[in-house]
Amino acid sequence: MEKQVKEFQDYLSKLLSSYNSLGSLLSEEREILIKREIKRLEGITEEKQKLLNQIENLEKEGYTLQQNLSCGLCKDDTVLPLREICNAIPSPYKDKFHDLRFNLKLAYSKIVRINKINATLIKKYLDFSSFYVKKLRTLSEDTSTYSSSGKLNSAGGGISVLFQKKV
Repeated sequence: MEKQVKEFQDYLSKLLSSYNSLGSLLSEEREILIKREIKRLEGITEEKQKLLNQIENLEKEGYTLQQNLSCGLCKDDTVLPLREICNAIPSPYKDKFHDLRFNLKLAYSKIVRINKINATLIKKYLDFSSFYVKKLRTLSEDTSTYSSSGKLNSAGGGISVLFQKKV
């Protein structure tokens, strides 16, 4: 039983470290989005995807550890949630597990908060890009000012009229 507790504790520590790394990457991504650094955004997106894949694999491994520890604690096939595991484990580990659980919840909250901000930034950029493309299409369809050769049409005007008149 002690071996299972130690393995699960190590797993939670690795998971916390991965979540903290993800939170840092998301914070960096937010700064990159604000500064509109596209090349850096590509790099950090790849780095984030690798970390998410590692977290996914770690969580799969953790489920098995959680299942084994739960069986040892409650003597049936029930998989206990982390809160109940924290309350059921022996005293020498109890405080460490509560600390890990608390820090995991904090890291998760940080990730959710930063993801919401990043999603809003990305949506605004996409909306602006869509507006800009539509505006460019509208301008390219409007031939009243310039001909296809790029010369000013007689019906055209705009600021170019200032340069046609002698002052």
